[in-house]
Amino acid sequence: MIMKDPRLLVTLTPPEAKRLIGRGVASLPQVRRALSEGTVVITPGTTNAYVYEEITGERTDRGRFAIGIVTRQGTCVSKALMRMPEVVLSRGEKTGQRIKDVLDSLVSSGPDAKRYCFWACLL
Repeated sequence: MIMKDPRLLVTLTPPEAKRLIGRGVASLPQVRRALSEGTVVITPGTTNAYVYEEITGERTDRGRFAIGIVTRQGTCVSKALMRMPEVVLSRGEKTGQRIKDVLDSLVSSGPDAKRYCFWACLL
């Protein structure tokens, strides 16, 4: 029998899907440009841990980069003191700054602004 409309179903585990999203975000032209010319802020989150790893090439403690998690048993929010803070990259380099330190500079000052930013905040 010849299939006229062949289809393929791919099922990914949550970590596989998050890795794929991380690779996709890291390869976006806007992100590449912000990494070379501007600022990227990666906020904590389970998917953003993978974005961080793909952008920096470094492994992170994904459990500490999470705000919370939803499971079959219910929801769980991690304690603020145990979480890793957001990561601020300026021209591809970690600055050690927090979002509050760079928030004003993330706002473009017009069409000729030389600042480009991408804020990875996937919910």
